[in-house]
Amino acid sequence: MNKLTGTYNSLLEKDPGLARECSDQFNRNMEERNVRFGDMIISNLLRPYFVSSDESNRFQEIIDALSSCTKKIIRLSHESKMLAEYLRLTKEEDDLISCKNGYSNKVVINRLDAFFNSDKKDIKFLEFNADSPGGIGYNDIMTRFYLDLPIFKILKKKYHYRFHPINTRKHLLKSLLDCYQNFGGKKKPTIGLIAWDHIKTYPEFAFIKECFEKEGYKTIIANPRALEYRKNSLCFKDTKIDLVLRKVLTSQILKYSDELKGLITAYKENRVCFANPLNSFLLSMKGVLAMLTDKKYSYLFTEKEKKIAKEVIPWTRKVEETKTDYKGKEIDLLDLIVKKRESFVLKPCDSFGAEGVFIGSETKQSDWEQTIKEGLKTRYIVQEKIRLPEETFPLSTSPLSFAKRNLNLGIYALGGRFCGGILRFSSSSIINTIGGGALPIIRVSKK
Repeated sequence: MNKLTGTYNSLLEKDPGLARECSDQFNRNMEERNVRFGDMIISNLLRPYFVSSDESNRFQEIIDALSSCTKKIIRLSHESKMLAEYLRLTKEEDDLISCKNGYSNKVVINRLDAFFNSDKKDIKFLEFNADSPGGIGYNDIMTRFYLDLPIFKILKKKYHYRFHPINTRKHLLKSLLDCYQNFGGKKKPTIGLIAWDHIKTYPEFAFIKECFEKEGYKTIIANPRALEYRKNSLCFKDTKIDLVLRKVLTSQILKYSDELKGLITAYKENRVCFANPLNSFLLSMKGVLAMLTDKKYSYLFTEKEKKIAKEVIPWTRKVEETKTDYKGKEIDLLDLIVKKRESFVLKPCDSFGAEGVFIGSETKQSDWEQTIKEGLKTRYIVQEKIRLPEETFPLSTSPLSFAKRNLNLGIYALGGRFCGGILRFSSSSIINTIGGGALPIIRVSKK
């Protein structure tokens, strides 16, 4: 895609009138539709992120393999206490795992976050977001705004590119309905989008509601504190909810369990379909990546699964006093990560939004060692540091300007299928939406 991005940037740079027209149109559309993350418009970049058909096919191959792996890990959590002990689950977390949810596919919605150095065709997945993955509601809204820009008419007509948008919200709805049917749902469901008031991504749920209702499904947005369990049903005011899509983390549900008894009771008594079920939080725990890269657990996976995991997941270990393998040699884990600080990153096993992340090359030795000590008492992983991908993007400014941004690619797996993704960008090495922004990925081919 380097040729396309170069052409795109060059067209804007050589034609100030085109750049101004594109910038004004994009900014106006984003403002009018309130495409915000908190108080900020979610993107100030004037180009989406392009992927080729070959790259899309590779993403699907990876999703197939890793989905198979994660199903085995979820199944393991029901068969023994090994996983609970390995991940240091609390009693409350362990109780949720034991709940029978009534449907086979435990992870309907997943966002696999990666560093993708497209120039080397190298992708490394840093975490799974299966608990409450965000960004889906923004995706096709923003895609349309980009593809409607005048520059795309030139790219199609003169350079013969074809662009293939994915309606992520419709794929999300289909995945939810498949899950509901598998759960045993017979009637047309009322869908509850469960989110805290005033969260930064609240506009996303408005976009999802808009799509679902256009497709004929009654959809409500409700604060989890406002839900009640009445007559064996989960209710919001006078409305019975059949299918839940939540923007509330499992850890938050446990933290505020006294205030969320209606939601929790409906879940535990299997009276409402949750997508994803609460035990999906297991896959968002970064310790799972250690299982996928540690030969001690290789017996769980097929040869093909192990091969793909080795290719796409960086070396990861739980922070503990142990011997392990690193680059073909047995080493003392703590000794290695203390002495080779610049080569590693420390992360809380269950954090989100880069909270609590320490990059060794950017951390003082004393702080690094203190974090390791704390990690031994809590739940931390250490991960091999991966080269940050970066690209130069046009900004939606007038006059036109360009800036380099570090990139984190989030790939959506909905019902096991690759359904586009969202790219988060930042000027710092900690990449999250609040530190920069986000934009959609669009598949491209040639006529």
